[in-house]
Amino acid sequence: AGFFFLIVRYYDMAEQSSEQKMRAVCCTSYGDPSKVIKVQMLPKPQIEENSDEVLVKVCAASINPIDYKVVQGDMKIFKTFKFPRICGLDFSGIVEQVGKQCQQFKVGDEVFGTGEQMRISKHFGCGSMAEYLCLPATKMIKKPSNISFVEAATFGVVTLTAYQAFKHGKIKKGDKVLILGGSGGTGLAGIQIAKNLGASHVACTASTGAQLCIDYGADEIINYRDSKWFEVLKGQNYDIIFDCVGGYESWQKAPLVLKNNGSYETIVGDSEGSVTYFKALKFGTSFVNRKFWSSVTRAPKYHMTLMSMNAEQFKEIAKMAAEGKYRVQIDSTFTFDNANEMFEKQMSHRAKGKIVLDIFNPTQEEQKEEPE
Repeated sequence: AGFFFLIVRYYDMAEQSSEQKMRAVCCTSYGDPSKVIKVQMLPKPQIEENSDEVLVKVCAASINPIDYKVVQGDMKIFKTFKFPRICGLDFSGIVEQVGKQCQQFKVGDEVFGTGEQMRISKHFGCGSMAEYLCLPATKMIKKPSNISFVEAATFGVVTLTAYQAFKHGKIKKGDKVLILGGSGGTGLAGIQIAKNLGASHVACTASTGAQLCIDYGADEIINYRDSKWFEVLKGQNYDIIFDCVGGYESWQKAPLVLKNNGSYETIVGDSEGSVTYFKALKFGTSFVNRKFWSSVTRAPKYHMTLMSMNAEQFKEIAKMAAEGKYRVQIDSTFTFDNANEMFEKQMSHRAKGKIVLDIFNPTQEEQKEEPE
């Protein structure tokens, strides 16, 4: 009997141990994503009991350019991390547990949201590319029933970035908007959000993704392989330029297209690659100079949008989706088995729409559990 008890106890402990582990896409050190991205078994996060934290069983997560930039160490001038660190920001999933201070959600709620890449946490960085995620309740909202988990996982960074950029640019009904880089995830989000916020005309730069931009609401396409946008649109008095590409030339040529006191909203800045102290100092000086002259003259106003999770704004975007006024373009989906390929695709800059890590499909699981 004693031997039988030990056997049962052994398997019980093994089962409990396996339940406390989860798969996660991790950055094991700074470097080339193809070499430092690994899928590892990590401890399942635990919420603080007397908090507003929410434990989410993640159904899907999407990748953004910031994810591979952090892995490469491009942002370590601002914050360094311990490794392994779970990758990802955007997610969708099902609430599994809530802290006592959480009033917004209950177990079983379907949610979606985005975390903070620069957050230091006991949960290996709170990354979304894992089977479980623990974040404060303020980082998520309830998912509309008419969008799938895969679709919902694509909203966070791109929609909030576009929304916040246009709000800062004081977009209003009847405005003309130019989006540099229209066929990427943020560009496609920008087209739709600009229209929802009142823009009457949206032009985009694109090449092979031209038809996609039109399908999502763009009124005019400038093929950047054949033409220069600042020559085609010169003197047309646009209200806002939303720059998803970057580069100093874009800002330099913006006054040719923008009206006096127009807004130049960028999400990239002047250069790609690692942010060194020299680059930061150079850009900081240039940034202050641009802000100064735009404040004392009628020159276009320069602003770099750094997205932050805002639940109220996110609810406005969710309402657009619920009413059928915002659609998602999925470029491709990946699993834990080919997570490295997901990073490779994102870094190729050839994605038309969003790239998603498909983690858990509750519908398929329900079908498996149905008796024959």
